[in-house]
Amino acid sequence: MQKSLRVLRSRHLLEPAALLLVLLMSLAAGVFVWTADEMREGETLLRDRQWLLALRAPNDVATLLGGASALQLAREVTALGSPWFLVLLVGGVGGVLIAMHQRRLALFIVVATSGGALLKRA
Repeated sequence: MQKSLRVLRSRHLLEPAALLLVLLMSLAAGVFVWTADEMREGETLLRDRQWLLALRAPNDVATLLGGASALQLAREVTALGSPWFLVLLVGGVGGVLIAMHQRRLALFIVVATSGGALLKRA
């Protein structure tokens, strides 16, 4: 009897959480599709241009606001998307997970990231 009460209570908490997760994932997918459609139609070009000009000196668009340090920061942020950084990051996370005896999760992260990289190249 006690066990069945625990199962009912856990189901009672699980259903709203699962519904919330599905709603959040649906919202994220919708935002992604909307953004991709806007980009495909070229409707984001004006906003992109506004952002790029906002980071430039008003009297000379060839001069970046912040000078050389801002340019170096932009290069460093761009490097975070490089394949080498991704390999180091995923390897480090995998190593920490293995040290924490979470081998299945480490394997999942490595396989999912590798699969995404392979699909990106295809």
